[in-house]
Amino acid sequence: MNKNLRMILPALLAGVLIAVLTGVFLLTISLDMRHMSLWSLTLGFTAAYWAGSRNYMKAWVYVVVSMLPFVLFLRLVILTDLPSMWFVALLMGLSALLGFLMPGVKGSVKKGGMVAGVLLMMLFTVFYIPTQVSRDLTQTLHKGADAFSFTGPGGAAVTSGDLRGKVVVLDFYGTWCKPCIAELPELARVRDHFSTNEQVLFYIVNSDQGGDTPEKAVSFVKKYGNGFSFGYDHDRKTYKAIGLSGAGVPSLVILDRKGNVRLKHVGYNKAETDFVDNMIRAINEILEAG
Repeated sequence: MNKNLRMILPALLAGVLIAVLTGVFLLTISLDMRHMSLWSLTLGFTAAYWAGSRNYMKAWVYVVVSMLPFVLFLRLVILTDLPSMWFVALLMGLSALLGFLMPGVKGSVKKGGMVAGVLLMMLFTVFYIPTQVSRDLTQTLHKGADAFSFTGPGGAAVTSGDLRGKVVVLDFYGTWCKPCIAELPELARVRDHFSTNEQVLFYIVNSDQGGDTPEKAVSFVKKYGNGFSFGYDHDRKTYKAIGLSGAGVPSLVILDRKGNVRLKHVGYNKAETDFVDNMIRAINEILEAG
């Protein structure tokens, strides 16, 4: 094996392992982008430290090559919904650079400074990510919607005409969707805030995709109902009428009294710590606008 290959192959394998372990982490432990960031920075630093030396050329080669699988993972899995999360790759690269060079550094003070640098990057992500996630997922609009109808509680039809004159929150979900389940308790807090206001209605609507059926939706409601009014959107007619085609789930929209879409919130992540406050603020603004 030639010298360049001996340097590149371990870095590439480390990058693939980091990407795979980050994916497993998201699927099995936590979907929170803050946790994902802390996990990836820790893996990047640890793997680089294990392979490290004081050779700066080797360090840059290692960082660039090991970053490629992780950047691909971010692009395919994360950035489609959360484009601002690109900075996590940059921070992981910096943490990997520090980890690679650390074995060749003499003195506990210098090594402590490098560790402190990684910890500061981690602290930065914890405070920075919530704001960015909120911006990525939320879009303020003033857009008309086509007439729609979905099956409401008890099997009765709920039409766009029935909802005129009210501020309406429609949240589309899938029974198989973990973020949808995680979002419901937070949305319940928003609903409870307006519990005495008859001008605000909430409907949690199955989007009829991913193999869902009315029967599966009934089981979902029994398990995760949270006291909401649930509905079923056969063939995604309402989902399409309000402009959500291809958006995925959870997808939340807020309609004003005239039936216009005023806010669209696609996706949910626990890193969005201001979700409840932002929803309450948005609904109040629409109520005040008349």
